[in-house]
Amino acid sequence: KQRMHIKRRMNVTTDCTQNFAWNIAFQYNISGDHAARFVIATFNEWFSNTSFATVRKNLRTTTERHVIEIDEHIL
Repeated sequence: KQRMHIKRRMNVTTDCTQNFAWNIAFQYNISGDHAARFVIATFNEWFSNTSFATVRKNLRTTTERHVIEIDEHIL
């Protein structure tokens, strides 16, 4: 396997990456479990100390402004 490093930007938070996955998963009717696995696999370095259950539970964050907002009509 070839690995690619995704450079972390300070204005993109873990909540943003979870919102990103939720936006995709919601539009394509993908389960939260698969979306959480995607987040953990893609942004592994950012979530190395976070459990799968925590990522799964927090896929959708609307409590404050984020660089990547929840968009139920992204398509």
